[in-house]
Amino acid sequence: MDALSFSNLLNTLDQQDSIKSKESIIRTATTDNTLTSSQISQVIEKLNFSKEQEQILEMLRPEISGMENLLPIMEAFDFTTDNTKDNALFGEPVKKPPKSKSKPSTDSQETKTQQVIKSSSFSALLNTLDEQNFPKEQLYLIELAAYRNQFSSEQVVQLLEKIQFPRHKLKALKILRHKIIDPGNHFLILKAFVHSLSKKKATALLKNEENNEEFERM
Repeated sequence: MDALSFSNLLNTLDQQDSIKSKESIIRTATTDNTLTSSQISQVIEKLNFSKEQEQILEMLRPEISGMENLLPIMEAFDFTTDNTKDNALFGEPVKKPPKSKSKPSTDSQETKTQQVIKSSSFSALLNTLDEQNFPKEQLYLIELAAYRNQFSSEQVVQLLEKIQFPRHKLKALKILRHKIIDPGNHFLILKAFVHSLSKKKATALLKNEENNEEFERM
């Protein structure tokens, strides 16, 4: 949507009180337009309650352009205890990492839609991680970023260095390990871990050899 039309949309939303009126206006405005992640975040900020935000986001999901960068949208939300529901709004099921030693098929539709993260998006992700107060919020953001993006080993190191505790670093690595574009540089990732036990667990994750009770408790 062009800048002038989008500005008019925001001004019109400011004049509405009911969610039904806002929803009708948004639906009409987006009939022949797509919105960037940043524009959708601004629309969401015009809504008063999380339920309304989720309702509008679910409606707008097919109209989002640039799905590789979901951070602007997530910044418009307060974190909730039901992260699974919020993840589902982006059209992506929350998947547990595979327990087999075989790597995911590179022919899957999910792999085809993933892209190497843009430098601007990666910088925004790092900055947003710095702003979070709790590890679960950092992990939530990393999980969302990993839906549509791939990372270099050095980028994974930078992400892990934003997380304070070893067990949360390992959880982040478990999310990211199949999204790394240069597996030949996996050894670089170990420098994000200080203690030998953490390095050992990280190595096992990268080799898909974590299927034991120790990692189930991680």
